[in-house]
Amino acid sequence: MVEITHEFCEQVLLQSNISGCDLASKGGMDGFKQAARLGIHYPELTERLGGAELCCGACTRINREIAHANADFYRTLSASRLGSRPVMFFGSEMQKEKVGQSIMLGEIWAFALTEGGLDQSEQQTTAIHKEDEYILNGRKCFVTNGVYADHFTVFAMLKQKDGTQSMCCFIVDHCATGVKTNLESDEIGFWFSNLYDVVFEEVHIPVENLVGEEGQGFKYAMIALESSRIDAISGSLGVTQTAFEYAVKYVQERDVFEQLSNKNKAIQFMVTDLKNDTTSPLQQNFLKRRMYNEDQTKPFVSDIAMQVCLDTLKILRECGYIHAYPVENLLCNVKMFQIHEGIHQMKWMVKAAPLQKEFGLFMIKVTQMLGRKYPYRQNG
Repeated sequence: MVEITHEFCEQVLLQSNISGCDLASKGGMDGFKQAARLGIHYPELTERLGGAELCCGACTRINREIAHANADFYRTLSASRLGSRPVMFFGSEMQKEKVGQSIMLGEIWAFALTEGGLDQSEQQTTAIHKEDEYILNGRKCFVTNGVYADHFTVFAMLKQKDGTQSMCCFIVDHCATGVKTNLESDEIGFWFSNLYDVVFEEVHIPVENLVGEEGQGFKYAMIALESSRIDAISGSLGVTQTAFEYAVKYVQERDVFEQLSNKNKAIQFMVTDLKNDTTSPLQQNFLKRRMYNEDQTKPFVSDIAMQVCLDTLKILRECGYIHAYPVENLLCNVKMFQIHEGIHQMKWMVKAAPLQKEFGLFMIKVTQMLGRKYPYRQNG
């Protein structure tokens, strides 16, 4: 499968003009459909549903290969996988069959969670249960592939009879009455996939489109996002390799002080640092097997990718600042890999909470041994 992916990247992503397309163009959609026919757009899909069911290491190598060839195209694939994951993890067998069939047909899924200015646990999109259906109203923003998606997984607050609300997850078809795409967000990177606002006005959803149980939507969303961090890791690895190769190619062709750039000692040192970052032990071990926690790996790998792109920009000098060289696009793309699926600071906050509790218990034991109370204050 890795060899098939390499051929696809060579023949479709690199040789064709897909880099100048978006998903709305014929070239972009044909590329997505071809990836679906080969099965490389969802390599972890189970064999029962028609997929290859590859291990984590093989999936990472395939994803890295695609991101290395075209990070914009890769983001479209990873966003579609994210949109289907709540159903694959928590849906009924009938729902999983539907998702598997749509994936094998090359249909696109989208993950509709974010609402402008709101925390993910505080949703204004609402659902009301009436007899054998739900009625959905609300607006989602920053939905990747929103206008091109065939299906959405939408998270909304279900209003109960007692006045309480709980988050639920629903499957919504784009062709359903009341589903509209609104403003497009003008991105600085990832031009292939695009971001859209999606509006739901009196959308009638059958009860069988409820994913899992009522009230479990926030849990489903967080687990889906956590599982997709490996996609951000793979994308960062691919962009890192691309930036390094552009740096090496540039120093082999350009002159500095009447000699090739690769003869300049300072530039040699910078390229060596890039090589060390690109082939760090953590990245290589992660490609072989899933031996590191993704919460710890994603910040590390995406930070390295950002630094490699910045250093490549230095090496290319003014050429790195123009559209003729793709470094500026790589820089914008890799920044999004740092942001997607949770920024680093949010991860540190989550990890710090249990540490603070452990520290508090430790201090209580210590102060009890000393005959004092914790927390304590000094008078004066």
